[in-house]
Amino acid sequence: MYTLHFYAGTHKDNIRNKLTTARAAGTPVFISEFSICDASGNGGIDYTSADAWKKLINETNVSYCGWSFANKNETSALIKPSCSSTDCFTDNDLSETGVWLKGLISGH
Repeated sequence: MYTLHFYAGTHKDNIRNKLTTARAAGTPVFISEFSICDASGNGGIDYTSADAWKKLINETNVSYCGWSFANKNETSALIKPSCSSTDCFTDNDLSETGVWLKGLISGH
């Protein structure tokens, strides 16, 4: 098994190519961590690279875990910093990254 993690703003075709090569060889792959910003967990969202990752994840049928289920004031956090809820989250509680990940999970 091959595991990888990526941050869409930093990890581009070089890492996507590793995933493609592993799957073509019949190797099971699990994405153990990812976000759609840069590798610092902050910075802007790279929607172009994120959408390339989304396409590859769907084409290769790879399982994944998004990072980070928190309300920390950084781009990778899935919950808005202003959210104080600890359960029963609504769409209004999601950060831009959280909205994107929900779309990936729901097939949009």
